[in-house]
Amino acid sequence: MRPEKYNAVAQIVSTLLAKSGVPEQGARPNPTLKADGVSVRFEEGKVYLYDGDNNRMTLEELIQYVDRYLS
Repeated sequence: MRPEKYNAVAQIVSTLLAKSGVPEQGARPNPTLKADGVSVRFEEGKVYLYDGDNNRMTLEELIQYVDRYLS
C-alpha cells in the first residue's frame, strides 16, 4: 500500500473515532437522537466500535473497509 493511502486510512479512522459516540442532549432530551460517531469497547480481546443503532464492527474490520473503499 502506498504511503498516501496509509495516511488517508489513518485520517478517516481517526476522524470516526474522534466523533462522540453519545448524542448531545439539550434541556429536553431526545431519545431518538443518534450519535454521529461510535463508542469504543474492548471485548473478547478485540476493540469493537458501536454505532448509534448498537451495530458493532471491529477496529480491524473498519480499517479493512476503508482500505477497500479507497482502492
